[in-house]
Amino acid sequence: MSESGIESQLRQRLSELAASPPDGWVTAVLTYFSLLQRWNRSINLSGFTLDPPSADAIDRLLVEPLLGGTLVDSSLPAGQVGRVLDIGSGGGSPAVPLALALRASGAGTNWLTMVESRQRKAVFLREALRAVDLNGDVLAERFDELVLPGASYQLICSRAVRLEDADALKVLELLAPGGRLLLYHGVDGPGQAVDLRFTSLGTRQLTSPAGIATVYAPR
Repeated sequence: MSESGIESQLRQRLSELAASPPDGWVTAVLTYFSLLQRWNRSINLSGFTLDPPSADAIDRLLVEPLLGGTLVDSSLPAGQVGRVLDIGSGGGSPAVPLALALRASGAGTNWLTMVESRQRKAVFLREALRAVDLNGDVLAERFDELVLPGASYQLICSRAVRLEDADALKVLELLAPGGRLLLYHGVDGPGQAVDLRFTSLGTRQLTSPAGIATVYAPR
């Protein structure tokens, strides 16, 4: 399928959901998705059918991060999402589409750090940052072995990554005062229930086409 065909498919889905992406997001996210398609032919970056993209791929990889970004954007003052940390970045979604949405909306995102232990995927993620002109870095390490002295992030996000208790504590230590924690999980996944380890932050939930996103934020 051509890029124009994928754009039509994406815009139709957004219209069905009454979702309005910020200016420039569609163009930027299609650049990312085109790169994902090409690399996925030689590296297994996604379990979804990408070429041509299935409806689930459009929903989960592109639409869901946009909706999550809307949820975060509505709970923070403009320009307040400066540094973003994504745990278990895989093929770059939700991190890259989410960061693009926040940047395009004016919410910020001046630095995106992605944590991905698998080296070949980390190489792809670095190329994705370059392709869409996002400032950031990729840490090719396991999160439970990661040492980030003095680091602080306004937004930490993750999808379908199991956090042990020690990792959950590390997440809270890395979250800046007033920051947000955004967790994506499928409707049938173990993360469907609110994670009680983070409820002291307060919660907001969004039911999306392919799952649920929960934002944990100060009350």
